Amino acid sequence: MLAALSMNLSITRLQDELVDRDRTLTLDQRQTIDQHAARSATLLAELGVDDELWTDVVARHHSEPAADEFAPPPDTPDRLAALLHRVDVLCAKMSPRRARRGMPPMQAMRDAFNAPNGRPDEIGVALTQILGMHPPGGLVRLANGEVGVVVRRGERPSRPWVVSVAASNRQPLAQPVLRDTRDDAYVIRASMRPEEYRAVVDHDRLLSLAAALP
Repeated sequence: MLAALSMNLSITRLQDELVDRDRTLTLDQRQTIDQHAARSATLLAELGVDDELWTDVVARHHSEPAADEFAPPPDTPDRLAALLHRVDVLCAKMSPRRARRGMPPMQAMRDAFNAPNGRPDEIGVALTQILGMHPPGGLVRLANGEVGVVVRRGERPSRPWVVSVAASNRQPLAQPVLRDTRDDAYVIRASMRPEEYRAVVDHDRLLSLAAALP
């Protein structure tokens, strides 16, 4: 968890700049990104972090494991870094920038299910079991036309809990409404890109509804 929160410590400002950038990366920016894992680990050490597992995972998280690499033992820097790398790539694919569109969350999850060799592996299975096929925060269109935000995995990976935020005409609802997608009236019809619905969402209300779930 600590590695996930701090892995991009050295490029937080650059990431903010890239969101609004409408051109490809410069050579200097590309080098900064390529070197950010090691630099983030160094910054953590300079700030007083002396947990070697934490800093090792951060230092290794940007390296994609070889396609034919056997699974390393649990709770080792290599295993944890491989997990963090997959999550990092998943989030990056879903995040839109001015220069490119974000990938629909369901498509990004399908990609995350597979290892570099294109076959499912332990990490992909674990992510699906925890997040489901529709990761929390993703936009979806329901059978009744409403636009909703996934807030929690449901009993089945393809049937999460969703908070509807807009009617079928894309007009915001007066109050967000919790929907159980196990009900066929609210089954998910499509995964949406972030730019397909740009209205302001009341995140506090979404979190409170999710927190009330059993």
